[in-house]
Amino acid sequence: MTEKDSKTVEKIREFNRFYTIKTGFLNNKYNESNFSTIEARILFEFKNNKDLSQNHLVKKLCIDKGYLSRIIKRFEKEGLVDKNVSKSDARSSALNLTKKGETVAAELIDITNKKIGNMIAPLNKKEQKELCCALDLVQKHLSKEQNPAS
Repeated sequence: MTEKDSKTVEKIREFNRFYTIKTGFLNNKYNESNFSTIEARILFEFKNNKDLSQNHLVKKLCIDKGYLSRIIKRFEKEGLVDKNVSKSDARSSALNLTKKGETVAAELIDITNKKIGNMIAPLNKKEQKELCCALDLVQKHLSKEQNPAS
């Protein structure tokens, strides 16, 4: 790792420490709900996608299959998620939020939106635009595929 790389790595780690504390992601429960951060993220995926498979979630969220399976079972038990045979592949299950799950996911999203809204409230329009541009830039650069030749 070059000195330039080391400085970038440290800056990213510094930002991660700041952001995880600022957003409360280090707390056991997501925004004082009954859900962990990963559970809330899974509910968000269900809210924004229909007929999800566990394999899709494992790949998208880089989560252990067994851990995800336990979370899904809990969600089913609590009446948040329905599991049905997939229309596209009878060997797999399609997962969807129930009405109760839709309500819970919407509440979590609302809580998060309000929390972020409070964080950015002190910023003027120019600062908010700068923040959005910076976030877009971070996502653009960190979304690049790894290229062994570089």
